[in-house]
Amino acid sequence: MSGKKSRRQAVRVPLQTYATIETTDVLTRNNQAFTVVLDVSRSGIGLRTTQPPTKGENVILRIGLGEEILRLHATVRRVTQLAKGGYDVGFEWQGCSGNDLSFLDQFIAAVGAK
Repeated sequence: MSGKKSRRQAVRVPLQTYATIETTDVLTRNNQAFTVVLDVSRSGIGLRTTQPPTKGENVILRIGLGEEILRLHATVRRVTQLAKGGYDVGFEWQGCSGNDLSFLDQFIAAVGAK
């Protein structure tokens, strides 16, 4: 380890599921993308996609967690192009309800315990 402190606000838990991104930019020709979820935390989520949103853009994510499909708002914080194609995108949750955050906490605790 290089001795640098992590800037992450919360522990990320690896996760294997799918999600969709819906951008709120009406000028975008294709405002929806299918993604693979990489990890999730109380503060955000990491996804892999071939159709990345723009850094700073607000989006709606629909994520399959267990038997639930959550609809959450997030802001794009990081977009990294991969050498073999595709993009890793980091999001920060925005405007989540107390119920949404409670469900995320329960889900992360259950997945992290495995």
